[in-house]
Formats: sequence, C-alpha cells, structure tokens
Amino acid sequence: MIFKKLNELAQPHPAALLITPFINTLLLILFFFALSCKLFRTSGIPINLPKAVTSQFVSPQAVEFLISEQGLIYFNGKILNRENLENLLKEVAARKGVIILKVDSRTSLDKVVWFWDLARQLGVAQVGVVTEAR
Repeated sequence: MIFKKLNELAQPHPAALLITPFINTLLLILFFFALSCKLFRTSGIPINLPKAVTSQFVSPQAVEFLISEQGLIYFNGKILNRENLENLLKEVAARKGVIILKVDSRTSLDKVVWFWDLARQLGVAQVGVVTEAR
C-alpha cells in the first residue's frame, strides 16, 4: 500500500503547468529579436543626416555612398580611393543607375560638390541626398 501512495505522489497533477518549456520558448524568441535587431543595421559609420521639410522616398535600387564628417567616401562600409570611386561611378552610369548620398551634416560642402561633379562628369544622371524629415 505504501508503494501505491508513493506512485500516486510521483505523478504530476494533470492540470499542472510545466514552466520550463515556456521559459525556453521565451528565451528563444528574445534571442531571435536581439539577433535580428543587429542584422538590420545598415552602416557601422555614424553620421548625422541633415534635416529637410521636402524629403522624398527614393527607389531602393539606388547605389548608396556615404560621406563621413572627415570627408571620407564609403561604399558598403569600405573607404574608397579616387580610382575605385571613379570605377564604381562609371558602372552606375553604364546601368543608368541612381546614386544616393548619405552625407554627415557637418561635412564640408566642398566634398559633396566635388563628389556630385565627379559623378556628373562620368555620366551619372541622377544623384540624391538622404535627409531626415523635420
């Protein structure tokens, strides 16, 4: 009889909630969101975009360049020298592509005008600047 009572005590109550699988599931969901947030970062180069009232949405197929506060030009997170920049601009011009510039608001206007002029010399028809809406 004692064995029967111990056996009955060892079995969980049918309505008992098993919390371990629930916690495991929550931790997996938390891990997924933490990982996905890191993947959505577009650039590791911090810039402050200028603000504009007349901002417009641009096609996502545009080629994106970034000009940092120091005047360095980046493409896909890598610094470009003039030769590499010219080759990329020629490729964009051959495809009749659009260039999007992300320029730090503290960047010298001379660097932006120089880039824009170089792009137009090499045949790029459309160059846009990314801004933040006010």
